Amino acid sequence: MARPETNWQRCATALLSATLFALASAGCAIHGDRRAAATVEDELLFAARDARADARWDDALAGYERVLFLQPGQPAAVYLECARVLCARHREDDAHELVSRGLSMHPGDVALLAERAELAQRLGFHRAAERDLERLTSIAPNDAAHWRGLGATRLALDLPRAATEPLRRSVELDPNCFEGRMLLAGARAQSDDPLGAARLIQACIDDAGGAEQAPGAWLLSGAEVCAQPCVANAEPELARAALEWTAVLVRRDPHSAVAFRLAGMLHELAGAAPAATIAFERASVLDPGDLCSLHHLVRLHTRAGEVAKAVSIARHALELERNQQRRNELLALVARAPQ
Repeated sequence: MARPETNWQRCATALLSATLFALASAGCAIHGDRRAAATVEDELLFAARDARADARWDDALAGYERVLFLQPGQPAAVYLECARVLCARHREDDAHELVSRGLSMHPGDVALLAERAELAQRLGFHRAAERDLERLTSIAPNDAAHWRGLGATRLALDLPRAATEPLRRSVELDPNCFEGRMLLAGARAQSDDPLGAARLIQACIDDAGGAEQAPGAWLLSGAEVCAQPCVANAEPELARAALEWTAVLVRRDPHSAVAFRLAGMLHELAGAAPAATIAFERASVLDPGDLCSLHHLVRLHTRAGEVAKAVSIARHALELERNQQRRNELLALVARAPQ
């Protein structure tokens, strides 16, 4: 993602421009036509950078393109600056092509490689991004951002097991980066290690100051992982913590069917059937198409001997259910019900 230019960068650019302009105007003993050619390129670049600093994107782009046409061997930074102007004009595909041109002039430039990888991700070219990020981790193996990007790209490619090692490396290099830790939790959750994922998420939430301060996405992810029986049965304290997370989610958004559904699942795993029933009923009111909550309600009412309620909910679920096996289970329940 293109980062906005800082005040320091603008000052440095302005100072560089002034210095080069002074040198170009100093009257050095250089042949006139050579001095004029150099001055034209320099002044075009100065103007493009000034326009970029002022967010005059069309003027900036015209200047950068002219400079690169006249002298393709410009430093890598000029290609990078022009690419970010293209992104500001929502032309990421052209920016990706330009950065590739820059890399043909400056093979192995880390900034250009990182920019191309990020653009490839944004454009959905995940395999291309993976190749660039693999190269970056080889060139700069101690940069956590490259390992984190590689892991995130493999997650986008639905390769959670392959994502785990680069994400583990990113966390090792930058243990204070919540993004890397949460990505690693996601990779583990999708790689048949939900318990490890739950522990990572709980640590992130605790380090962020607790559930009240943690982002909702973390609380939601944590509750989803902890609502799996293998986690709740192995570490009941994690399930209890997850119930607190769902309570925070409900306070933040009382209309979140997902939060109520997860609370219902956690209550059910804890053996609190009445609380689970209330949560699932609320979820099904907020989202009448929530088949998961309906199936849980059918099971809870059946276990409680409330057959009429179970059958009523089963009939509603049959209107929505497309999975044949689940339809057969609901149909069997309805068929057994007293007429």
